[in-house]
Amino acid sequence: MKLKIFLLLFPIFLFGQKSIENSNEIKLIESRLKFADSISSFTAEETQNIEVIPAHGRIDGEPTESTKINIRILKHSNQVLRICYNQSNSKEFWKYYYYDSKLIYAELNKLRGKREMVTKKKFYFQNENLISPSYSDRNYDVEEEVKIFIKGKELLKSSI
Repeated sequence: MKLKIFLLLFPIFLFGQKSIENSNEIKLIESRLKFADSISSFTAEETQNIEVIPAHGRIDGEPTESTKINIRILKHSNQVLRICYNQSNSKEFWKYYYYDSKLIYAELNKLRGKREMVTKKKFYFQNENLISPSYSDRNYDVEEEVKIFIKGKELLKSSI
């Protein structure tokens, strides 16, 4: 009887512990986010405004528009804490948070529709590995994770 109960409850014990560890790690990451946001209220951010002008026109003869890129970098004690990134021709606004020069959190705010409703996607990283949303979530996208990670690394290298 005890063996049946143990076999029945074993998967719950096995997978329940992992979710507790992830939730504790997410709480730790969120406390670091609050720290970075609290510092931003009294520390000036470095801003980089870049304008990318296309080298040639479009094939159909329509005029091309330049792309304006706005990057804001928050540093504290020579450590990058946060990088905000957006482009003028895109409806995406990115926030990357770092701890010890490692990506710990990325947030994508995407404008959609005529009323410009905002959808938020949050990505939590531990040792630069994605922990939330997990691979088993239905809205998980491998391409999006790779895009986030590569862009976060590029921005960190360019800001140092």
